[in-house]
Amino acid sequence: MQLLAIVSFLAASVASAAVTPHSIESQAFVDAVGLSPTAKLLDLVYAEGKQIYTCTSGAYVNTAEAKLYYNYRRAKKSLGTHYFVGGFPQWKFASDDDGDDEVLISGKRLNVNATVAGTGNIPWVLLQVTNLVNTDEASAATGSTHIVRAKTIKGVNPNAAVPCTEGAVQTSAYTAMYYFYKA
Repeated sequence: MQLLAIVSFLAASVASAAVTPHSIESQAFVDAVGLSPTAKLLDLVYAEGKQIYTCTSGAYVNTAEAKLYYNYRRAKKSLGTHYFVGGFPQWKFASDDDGDDEVLISGKRLNVNATVAGTGNIPWVLLQVTNLVNTDEASAATGSTHIVRAKTIKGVNPNAAVPCTEGAVQTSAYTAMYYFYKA
């Protein structure tokens, strides 16, 4: 009888769970980043790298460099890189050994949520895809319209409160998950 009650409870719990296009994330996640509730998750990657803060005209300008992996355990081979060109974030994925098939995605910031990231961590960010160059139609990132940087660890400017000297560069190691969505 007790086993039947447990099975009934579990079945009811599964039946009442809302299934969303964000199958691995909660509605709170969607709300925190400002993502459309109908957006469909296409892919996610783990990033490990550094945030780069360069003093320009008396203020720090933020860029980044990171390697991209399919999981936080860092597969032996990197999937690609994340970097900035002209102040805009880029994600470049090479899908084969010779580098012929690749996906290059550019984005621009739409929304920032520093609160959910926690003290000492760079903010979660919602970005809109502004350009997608794809020579690999099999890529999961094909069709991406939005990118979310979330689950960030560290990466804040260690000297943000100190006046900067023109050209001075500060770096801070960080990790994050990048989620690629089609809205």
